[in-house]
Amino acid sequence: KKFIENVSIDIIPSPSQMASESLAEIQHNVHHMYLKEFDVAIDPQELFDFHYRLWQKGKIDFAITCYPSVDEELKKRGVPSYWVSPTKTEIYHTVQLFTEKIKTSYYKETQIGAVMLEIKDFDSLKERMKQGYRIQYLELRMKENLLQLCEQIDGSLIEEGNGKYTIFSTRGAIEGQIRFLQEKMYQLSIEMEAKVTAGIGFAQTVFNAELHAHRGLRQTKENEAIDIVMIQDDGTIIESVGNVEELSYSYRAEDPYILEKLKKGNISIKTYMKIHALVQKMHWKHFTTKDLATQLQMSERNAQRIVADLCNVDLARICGEELQHTRGRPIKMYQLV
Repeated sequence: KKFIENVSIDIIPSPSQMASESLAEIQHNVHHMYLKEFDVAIDPQELFDFHYRLWQKGKIDFAITCYPSVDEELKKRGVPSYWVSPTKTEIYHTVQLFTEKIKTSYYKETQIGAVMLEIKDFDSLKERMKQGYRIQYLELRMKENLLQLCEQIDGSLIEEGNGKYTIFSTRGAIEGQIRFLQEKMYQLSIEMEAKVTAGIGFAQTVFNAELHAHRGLRQTKENEAIDIVMIQDDGTIIESVGNVEELSYSYRAEDPYILEKLKKGNISIKTYMKIHALVQKMHWKHFTTKDLATQLQMSERNAQRIVADLCNVDLARICGEELQHTRGRPIKMYQLV
């Protein structure tokens, strides 16, 4: 039977403007509002401690919580509290959204997938084989390994010829057996004494899945350090799939401002998106051309040229210098704009 002047609130951060507007309204009507934003994985005990400590110190008159167990425990300790529960309409919409996400995930799993494998320099490998039957025996062993892979992912094997093979299956089956694919590629590279690379493509149709796989395989030729490249139906490219060095980026850019800048600087969208993804993955506040060259497996000269082009069109800028331990000019440090 008194006005609430000091209140503590716990809340899950929400992109919705409604929550922030409600909090602003409460803050306007009380002297002090103590707010704790939390992640769904939080221990409820932490939320209870937050409210109860403020109550013990006499800093609050009332507590508002999102957890029913926290509300019950606070009431047991004599703390006036209220449990903010979602309405039936909110619950219904949440379940509906969850159902749609499950359906989307299911259709995504059942997308067509193509795995295109290639033995590098197969022609020169045949020339090295002095006995004609030896290469045929090697091909038979390769088919045996690939058929084991097909069995694992419930796929269909097609021999393209000249050291190329394609396996068709579903996206879910392929993504679930990436580690097994890597093992088979490693075994094959030892047996064939040659590098084996793979391009993986996902799409709604067989044609597009094969097209993406072929594009991924071509990309492994451009970068010797990459064994597997995966291209998803939305244009996302994943390099070094399944490894620590895995890098995901898109070859599509939708921002007209960036597109105009890239066109002006004669910089490919793929190169820019790849650098942008790397900077985000490595959490770089700034980087050098040497950092870029090391991570992207390119020459430092090439990295310097790309960064210079980005700076010329204001997509990157110099943000400082790093002194070398040995004699020489300081190393320039850059940031993406």
